[in-house]
Amino acid sequence: MVINKMKRITLIAMSIVSVVVLILVSFSTVVGYQTVQSTNQNTINEEVDGATITFDMDESNVHMATLAGDRTLAVTNVDAGQRFMIRLTQDVTGSRTVTWWNNISWSDGGTEPTLTTTGGQTDLFGFLCTSGNYYDGFVCGQDI
Repeated sequence: MVINKMKRITLIAMSIVSVVVLILVSFSTVVGYQTVQSTNQNTINEEVDGATITFDMDESNVHMATLAGDRTLAVTNVDAGQRFMIRLTQDVTGSRTVTWWNNISWSDGGTEPTLTTTGGQTDLFGFLCTSGNYYDGFVCGQDI
């Protein structure tokens, strides 16, 4: 009877240790993934100006571009739940406009923001990818 009781205690202890090890291994895997994923997303990526400016979220979560003409903006490699910022600066001429990518729900009543038109001035926008290719868009600052 004492031997059976000891076997049960040993079995229970081994089960508890196994569960703890599984939890720790799972946690370290998640932490390791976040560390690898976020290392190159902490830099400010300066985009090359062109007719279409594509912001690659695998490169960074913070992007900036100087607009030398009216531009179309696009994003790529965005994951649901990802937050990112885009900083747009007018060239010295100013009055440049942008066409935003689809499926942005803008704060402040859903109205797409108008860029600052003064040459050399900057507007900052924040985004949250809510799912798939859908985004919440926010004006963080204008005429900076």
